[in-house]
Amino acid sequence: MTFLDDLSSQRLRILMHWLNLMKLVQVFCLLVSWLVLEQRADNRISQEVRDKREVARQEIMCEILYGSRTREVIRMCPRAFINLCNILVTRGGLQPTRHASVEEQVAKFL
Repeated sequence: MTFLDDLSSQRLRILMHWLNLMKLVQVFCLLVSWLVLEQRADNRISQEVRDKREVARQEIMCEILYGSRTREVIRMCPRAFINLCNILVTRGGLQPTRHASVEEQVAKFL
């Protein structure tokens, strides 16, 4: 019976060693996950900055469409630009995105 006892105690030691290694791997994975989440949180843009950026984009689009340099910037009059946007929406299926209106997308393309 000593041989069987030795064998089972050896298996138990191996199992315990394996479980300890698995605990270390789990702790390591949790640490890496936490670090990734912290890095993402640091890279996020605040709501205030996003709001200011949205206002600035709207001001730029108003300046492009109704300012004195409209023809220089989009190479057409505002009325033609609006007509082009409407055609691209109705016939071409262009849609506003979360980040840009149809007019902004067309102005960037031009």
